[in-house]
Amino acid sequence: MLISALSACHMLWFLHFAADAGIVVQAYEDDPEALGEVTAGGAGRFLSATLRPRIIVPRGHRSGRCRRAACAGA
Repeated sequence: MLISALSACHMLWFLHFAADAGIVVQAYEDDPEALGEVTAGGAGRFLSATLRPRIIVPRGHRSGRCRRAACAGA
């Protein structure tokens, strides 16, 4: 459930910056993956998380403008 929450948060963050940049997002999908471990005592933790968003914008939007929107908060 935590990886789903991370993915959803990232999507909302990107959509906010895209909207501020005037970019209309037609579709947004993600295929998140996480690696975790459970210790002998039963405690668990995430070791890594990878998000793989696929974003579709209307033809004619420059990819550089979309990249700038994606990196605006970085």
